[in-house]
Amino acid sequence: MRPPPDNVAVLAAVATFLAKELRVEDPAQAFRVKVAAHLLGGVARGLKVGEALDEQAMGLLAMLLHEEAPEGPFSGDERARRLQTQSAQLSARVLAGEINPDDETLLQGLRALLASELALSNPRFDLDDQVGEP
Repeated sequence: MRPPPDNVAVLAAVATFLAKELRVEDPAQAFRVKVAAHLLGGVARGLKVGEALDEQAMGLLAMLLHEEAPEGPFSGDERARRLQTQSAQLSARVLAGEINPDDETLLQGLRALLASELALSNPRFDLDDQVGEP
């Protein structure tokens, strides 16, 4: 008996098919096919590396907040809740003046968080070319 197909591989294959092999004549429908391919690719990347990126982000946010890194494993909902809470806490501390918005550690941490988020939505995006170092 064959093992079931890997969900990430299936999503990635369908995304590749839609983006590179399927030819649609109608421009409006071709655009929708491109959007669907992009979304499926993002879901595949999220399934493949999303949990690791979330864990990395929780650790980075904990470091920026001067807290102990949370120990997992966490469910997807719990990771999302923790990330939202940590982000809100960091924002509140910056706005309250507890953390200097020009602090180099903060800026490097925020760049790293942004880079990991962009890696999911567009792995070809090069943050250094767009934002660069100060």
